[in-house]
Amino acid sequence: MQSPKQLGRIGIFYLEEAILDAVSRLQSKTDSDYVRTGDIVDVMGFDLPMKDTDKNWTINRFLDKLEGDKRVESRRKKNGAAIGWKLTEAEYQKRCEEE
Repeated sequence: MQSPKQLGRIGIFYLEEAILDAVSRLQSKTDSDYVRTGDIVDVMGFDLPMKDTDKNWTINRFLDKLEGDKRVESRRKKNGAAIGWKLTEAEYQKRCEEE
């Protein structure tokens, strides 16, 4: 039986993969390199009983982590708020090889 810590790590892994997959799909369907958090939430079907702003906040925290891991890049306002996300070139290439 897996511990709560192990299950949490597995859950985080799958949530990160879902976010990266959503970013990849959105990037391939739009003219813009960067995609909005709200669009990522919609593609993921992130249907939890919370306000949309809370959903965006939650996914943004994961996107911030993925940016620190060099898997996504952000476009930000002068105040530091992210206004768009895209896969890094390395992450994009890795995902193309897997297909």
